[in-house]
Amino acid sequence: METPSEASKKVSIENLPKEEIIKKYQDLIALLKKAMQNKELLTKENNALKEKLETNSPVTNELVETLTQQKLSLVNNLEEVKSQKDAISNNLKKSETDLHDAHNKINELDIENKSFQRQIQRLSEENEQLLLHLDSLENKLDKAKNVETQVKSLELEKSDLSNELLAKQVIINELQKNNNELTAQYAELKNNIETLEKNYQNAEMIICELRATIKESTQQREIYLSESDDLNVELHKNKALVEKLQQDLKAMSSKLSYNQIELSGYASDLQNTNEKLKDKVKHFHCKLVKFATDVKVLKQDKTNILESFKNYIEQAKTWEAQLKDYAQRMLNEFRNMEMQFKLESDGIKAKLTETEGLLQEKITEHKSHSVNVQQLNETILELKTNLEETKMVESRLNDEIKNLREENHSLTLASDQSLVGIKKENLELLAEMNEMNQALKTRGEAISKQQEYCDDLLANIKQKETVIKEYLETIQSKNDIINNLEGQLNSLKQDSDVQTNAKIDMQDLLDKKDQEIAELQKEIAHLHENLNTSQDVSYAESEAMSTSTISKTEEANRLKDLDGSWEERYSKLRTLALKLKGKIRELTVELNKEQNEKLEIQQKLTESVKTSHTIHSQCDKVQDELDEYKSQVKGLLKKLDVAALDISNSKKQLAENEEIITKLNLDIEILNKEKVNTDTWKKQVSAKVQSMRKELDANTLLKKDFENQISKLNHQLEERDKTLKAEIEKHNTTRNSLHESNNECKKQSVLNLEMQDYERSLKDLTQKLDKRQELVNKLKNQIDSQKSSVNTLKEENRNLEERLQNGEQDLNVAHSEIQAYKKSIGDLEGMIMEKDNKVQSLVESLESSRLENENLSSQLSKTMSEHQKAYNGLKAERDYLRGQNLGLEEKWRDLSETLRLRENELSEVSKEYQGYKVRAQSVLRQNQTRDVGLEEKLTEEVATFKTQTSALTSEMSDLRNKLEKVNEEKIKIYAENESLMRQQRELDDNLKEQQSQYEVLTREHQSAIAEHAEAIRGLKIHAETLAQCYRQQLSEQEVRHNREIIELQSKLEKGSSVPEISPVSLPTIPREQGEGSENVESTYTHPIPLNRLLSSESEHEVDFLKKQATDNDAKIVHLTALLADTEQDLAKHVQMNNLLKEEIRRQQRSVEREKHADNLEYLKNVVFKFATLSSGDERSRLVPVLNTILKFSPEEISKLNLVARSDFSNRGWTNYLPMWPTKPQ
Repeated sequence: METPSEASKKVSIENLPKEEIIKKYQDLIALLKKAMQNKELLTKENNALKEKLETNSPVTNELVETLTQQKLSLVNNLEEVKSQKDAISNNLKKSETDLHDAHNKINELDIENKSFQRQIQRLSEENEQLLLHLDSLENKLDKAKNVETQVKSLELEKSDLSNELLAKQVIINELQKNNNELTAQYAELKNNIETLEKNYQNAEMIICELRATIKESTQQREIYLSESDDLNVELHKNKALVEKLQQDLKAMSSKLSYNQIELSGYASDLQNTNEKLKDKVKHFHCKLVKFATDVKVLKQDKTNILESFKNYIEQAKTWEAQLKDYAQRMLNEFRNMEMQFKLESDGIKAKLTETEGLLQEKITEHKSHSVNVQQLNETILELKTNLEETKMVESRLNDEIKNLREENHSLTLASDQSLVGIKKENLELLAEMNEMNQALKTRGEAISKQQEYCDDLLANIKQKETVIKEYLETIQSKNDIINNLEGQLNSLKQDSDVQTNAKIDMQDLLDKKDQEIAELQKEIAHLHENLNTSQDVSYAESEAMSTSTISKTEEANRLKDLDGSWEERYSKLRTLALKLKGKIRELTVELNKEQNEKLEIQQKLTESVKTSHTIHSQCDKVQDELDEYKSQVKGLLKKLDVAALDISNSKKQLAENEEIITKLNLDIEILNKEKVNTDTWKKQVSAKVQSMRKELDANTLLKKDFENQISKLNHQLEERDKTLKAEIEKHNTTRNSLHESNNECKKQSVLNLEMQDYERSLKDLTQKLDKRQELVNKLKNQIDSQKSSVNTLKEENRNLEERLQNGEQDLNVAHSEIQAYKKSIGDLEGMIMEKDNKVQSLVESLESSRLENENLSSQLSKTMSEHQKAYNGLKAERDYLRGQNLGLEEKWRDLSETLRLRENELSEVSKEYQGYKVRAQSVLRQNQTRDVGLEEKLTEEVATFKTQTSALTSEMSDLRNKLEKVNEEKIKIYAENESLMRQQRELDDNLKEQQSQYEVLTREHQSAIAEHAEAIRGLKIHAETLAQCYRQQLSEQEVRHNREIIELQSKLEKGSSVPEISPVSLPTIPREQGEGSENVESTYTHPIPLNRLLSSESEHEVDFLKKQATDNDAKIVHLTALLADTEQDLAKHVQMNNLLKEEIRRQQRSVEREKHADNLEYLKNVVFKFATLSSGDERSRLVPVLNTILKFSPEEISKLNLVARSDFSNRGWTNYLPMWPTKPQ
């Protein structure tokens, strides 16, 4: 017995059963349905992308680059779709060729049916000839019966001989190989006949001669029967050979050379068989000649018997001539078949060359699909007409079969009147005719199955036509989508132009606002100068008062000199004192007011400084929170990048699936060519179709599960898109709040500059007190205006506080939203964990199924071993029983020989006894006067003879009983042997069924493992691509936010720049990105009093100012150096980032290349086509195929496109080698 592994090795693709071909067709249909579903999902995704583009119109400038990349990918997809379209057209053409091949095969089957009809006619003619021979034999047997009626005394012996002949016929039918033994028995019978002829008288000689002639006639009839059996066996062999040749005819289209060798082998076998038949005929002819010579020597007087023998000889000669004619006919038929095969092979080769030319012509004609479809419909109609013709032929064949059955029934009725041997021959002929009828029935069934198969082919063709139409519709829809996307891109470009114009307008407005801010700052400086002048005027008044007192004392002295009277001096002094006291009061009141005003101003300044510190601390907090938001946004962008990668990978998988579909279509074409061996598996279709239906139901359930999972993932993607939109809106709100906070910082920096200007003005007041005494009244008016400006500043401070409160509220809202995002991220991570758990459960189920399969395989191996043991035991029993049977047969032969010897002895004794009776009577008649003693002796002898005869008869009866027992045992042994053989056959059938079930289970298990592995890979790749997409998106958003912040900071610095150079205070500088929040102590210096300013030296102040200037210069140099270092670091990081991205892409490409490492034959074919094609369009179509297999970079793709478009007619193969990309290590 062969193991299942060896059987699986021996099964080739050509000998695949119909079940597996149907499975492959159904798998292909399922793949096509999956592809259609994936395409529908892609259209849905495109619609969703359209909606996203419409909603994300304000972010179009950022999405222009991504859209261009998508456009490139869509162009690649278009090229792939075009290549798929070409592949589909090629598949259509191949299907047309398959239909033509099927039509040719149907014609061949019609020719074979006609040939079989001719053979049936020939066999019927031969049958009639055999019946004529049987009639002649019956006539001769009737003559023999007449002879038997004349010789009634020998009827008993004839009956015994007929029984012996029947036993011999059974032995001869069962043991055809023991011809030598039969010849030995024949020689023994001849010897017995010669001894009987010597003993008997002339009359007995005549009887013995009749017996011999009857025996010879029976032996000749047995020889003729054996010859007819041999002829029947040879006919069966020839039929088997014809069936084998028919199978070879069916396989000739794919194996011409091998079949020619087989035909030569078959021809040699037929020649050998014909030679053997000729030898047998010669041998039989020699035997007949010997029999004729013996009859002539023994029976010269009996002319009738000689004439009968002459007739037999003539019949044998006619049979020889018929056999020779039949052999020549068979040789001619085989030669004709060989010639037909050669002609068919030449025609097939010519057709192949014609089809190759047609294929090359049809490659350029892409627009002739509708004409091909019409042609297919016409071919379908032709096939239908052919099927109707085959049905008519079947009806004719059934009528002929009925006629043949009626003839067989008439023959059976005629043959029932003949002898037992003739009945057996007729039964054998009827069995042969029944076999022929069964063969015709099987062929009719095969034809009906072929009709069903043709109907299935027609249904498949219709399905393919519908699929092609659907493909064309999808291609048209994709073209429409591409046109819509191009229109949207144009609209987006126009919107981007409009937005750039709006940006330019906004920049102009910002410049105008900067100019207004500069004008306001100038007005503030003028106000500070007015304050300084007012302070100088107050100081000049105090000095004027001191000078006025000095001048009045001088006048009093003069008065003393002039006037001598004391009373006049006293009155004058009194009046002066009163005037001075009033002036002093007024001056004290004014001084108190000014001091109060100074204190109020100082308090306001301190409060403003405190508020500025609080605002700085709040800004630091806001910036920290912004950094946290940025980090969160980065994480979300990374997740978005991973999702985008998942989508791209899914698209790649779709492209790979489409490539797999093309490969499977090629496999379909190969399988369509290999449909020659369909007759072997047609009986098992009904049982396996049900299993296939169950598998289809299971596949549909799996498909529904996958579709539900895909819908869930789509819902999740939509939810994530919504969350992203909300995050973008929140990011815009935070950006607006940043703008507001920056404006507030600008205003606070303006206050600090005012404080510095105020300190400068205090220093200048000491120098301008003497010159501005006349501007007191003007200063009062200016003080009133300043009070109004102070009130406006207070209102502005209140507004700023309200804005700060609003900003805090916005920050709280942002905190709540961030927490919601965190919750959503946690939910997503939980979903991912659940999917991982599902994957693990699937893996565990796979392992459990593997263990179950291993257990089943072990059980199967055990059952196989037990079956082998039982089979070996049954073989041993069968051999033992055969040995017993042979021993019993030998015993039976010995007993039959002993019986014959005893019967011969009995006959001799009886004859001697009768002769003795006659002699005794004659002696008694002659010697009646003899003594009584002699009579007593004679009576005693008679009694002894009687006892001997009774003993012999008893021994004969015992031997007959033993023979009957042996025969019964033999029948029992035959029955047991037949039952054992049946059991063995049943066990063999069960074993084959178990092997087939095991193979089916292993295939199902392997397919389930492959599906589970593919599902796990798809889920893992989907998760990884989602993570990568989110990461990339987060990183891109981080870069964009950083750019926007840098641009805003640069705009703020431009807006806050003042024409006058002022000392920079570090606490007021806005904190840059990456700098930590630090607690800066307030370095506020109170204004220096006037006495110190008057007493201080100007040189010390100059030195102090120089030191400050040098420190500021050093700080500026340090900051510029830091800026240069940071810019260099940024450039390095950008380069490193680009390098890392390129390396990651290379690794991804190398990983994706490893997936295509198995189909190197396909890659070789594509490269060969790319190298050998001359037109640039065909090369450019092959570029996306190479890209899907080898995963080129964009630069390499552009180079390949240039190479494909340019004509390389004058170049050689070596020029392509430097263009080939090196594989990343």
